[in-house]
Amino acid sequence: MPARRSRSPGGASKLLACLSVASAAVLCTSRLSAACTTQGGFAIFQCGDRAWFDAPPEGSGTVRAVFWQIGFGNAAVNNAEGTNGTGIGPPGVFSGNDSGLFDVPLIAAAPLVDPEGKIGVPEDALCLGPVNWANRGVDGCCDDRKIHGVRTGQDGLLNPNFDSEAMRRQDQFVPDLTAVIDHPMAILLREETGRWFAVAAVASMERASDGPDIRAGHFTLASVADGAANPLTGSRNVIPWQEAPGLRLEEEPRADAPAGAGQEGRRFEASWSPVRVPSDLSRRPSDAEEVGGPGGGVGVLDMGPLVRYGLERARLLPETLGADGIPLREVLLWERLLTTEEPSASLVLSGDSCARVVVILGRIPKSPRVGPLICATGKCGDVGYEVAGPPVCLEGPLLARAGRSGR
Repeated sequence: MPARRSRSPGGASKLLACLSVASAAVLCTSRLSAACTTQGGFAIFQCGDRAWFDAPPEGSGTVRAVFWQIGFGNAAVNNAEGTNGTGIGPPGVFSGNDSGLFDVPLIAAAPLVDPEGKIGVPEDALCLGPVNWANRGVDGCCDDRKIHGVRTGQDGLLNPNFDSEAMRRQDQFVPDLTAVIDHPMAILLREETGRWFAVAAVASMERASDGPDIRAGHFTLASVADGAANPLTGSRNVIPWQEAPGLRLEEEPRADAPAGAGQEGRRFEASWSPVRVPSDLSRRPSDAEEVGGPGGGVGVLDMGPLVRYGLERARLLPETLGADGIPLREVLLWERLLTTEEPSASLVLSGDSCARVVVILGRIPKSPRVGPLICATGKCGDVGYEVAGPPVCLEGPLLARAGRSGR
């Protein structure tokens, strides 16, 4: 596990202060790059706000984390470039607004939130170390670029509900929702065996509505509202682990097999356990033209569905079997047959072939083109945030000779 305990109470107290919303973000960030130009960047809090990820299940391996801004994430391109909040960097490349090359730190939660062991926080529970959108290696910036209206560009604030120019120049609070354009973020933890994962999504901090709230803004995973129960605060902000879904196959009558399925083809109804994304259940209404989501805002619930599933198939060859006759997951060549938002679908399998379901997280890309005006509105979607379930293989001559029956 990457989690590491503090060696002294003083060290734990100092770290806890740094991980808390109450601390100034500029004091808790190191090696800032130019990705987010606001002084101090935009912090992501968790442990200091008395929240954590539940302990990884027994048998899991080393845990790694990535985060991204929903609608702006690209896990396939990581270059620590892009400064203008569009997800583009360098020009013509959709590198995304995401953790990029930054190695997201995960630390032991128990010594920080339950140092005396009074509430029974699991020893292996995890939380984020000091994380900021301005950390070196991060792609892009969560301060999205405004491209419509009189004022364009970045404002150095996350979703201000006021006219920032009137506040800066005249010290006047003028309610205004046209700059509420900064999308929520998601975080994904995966462990090396591929059997389990943890995911959550939150919007930027909620601002006071009855007067000027001129803080730059931040994110906190403590705002998750439908996770597991937190025995310390009573909130439901403990982020649980989920098992990568496996396929359940129920064979359909042969007469229903589609034309062209082949003599060996057998049609199955595939189903799997649904995946969910715990979140803060937020809505952030907006008057901005940039916001084109189904909810008309930039809260998590405004983003629409964040989970869909890819049903995939692979053909077994002699070189894809290990010495024990078991298919080698890492060398199988997978073909995506379909994508669906429902936890079931039909497929045709022949002997010596395998199927699996892949969890796809984030928003669907809405445009085949890439450019600042397209990606700045979240239409480039989220790419590469996936979790593959275990394969189910159908016996044919190859598996029969190997003495392995997949089904």
